[in-house]
Amino acid sequence: PIHIDFEINDKCNQSCIMCPRNTKTHPDINYELNTGSVLDYEKYMEIIDEGIDKGLLSINLGAFGEPLINKNIINMVKYAHEKGVIDSRLITNGLLLDKYIDDFFDSGLINLFVSIDAFSEKRYLEIRGKGFKKVKNNILDMIEEKKRRDSLLPVIRVSFIDMGINKDEKSSFIEFWEDKVDHVDTQVYDDFNLDITKLYNTSKTKKWECKSPWVRLAILSNGDILPC
Repeated sequence: PIHIDFEINDKCNQSCIMCPRNTKTHPDINYELNTGSVLDYEKYMEIIDEGIDKGLLSINLGAFGEPLINKNIINMVKYAHEKGVIDSRLITNGLLLDKYIDDFFDSGLINLFVSIDAFSEKRYLEIRGKGFKKVKNNILDMIEEKKRRDSLLPVIRVSFIDMGINKDEKSSFIEFWEDKVDHVDTQVYDDFNLDITKLYNTSKTKKWECKSPWVRLAILSNGDILPC
């Protein structure tokens, strides 16, 4: 695979209503979550080394958990680029971003994706919990530092999952961020509680072709490997 999604820790410092980590809104998820497991840093380096030998070009840190609570996050980014990884992506809720602003510019990080999903503090509280002002200010500080350094990287993206609860804030969100960040991403809401057999009124799931195993894979913090 040319790309690996890493879950570097099976935990998060938020409990968003649309996330399967939230056991109140997703009581019937049939796989283990929130175990607190952390991907061993030595094992991570071993995976990167083996990946590079086999053509690895891209990584995503924080595919399933909050990466900034991992104490090795900056070293992980640095190590991957030092070994030859070209593209790196880090997906975060941004609550701890202020701790790492200088470090990210020195790490070689290519893409910084911050999930927000709201324009107002009230809506953010309903969806993600506390911390709206801090996240907003952290991103704005990151933008200012990027300007001060006259740096093209990291590419900064903010994202908004379009759900019923926040649909009225979508246009305001886009308008506020579109001239500040490199990308504004609006996403379709996936309901993890849906039973696909009931949704399509069939006992057989719809046939579809997945190319992911040949170009990417996912590695969980406990060492399990998934095709995507």
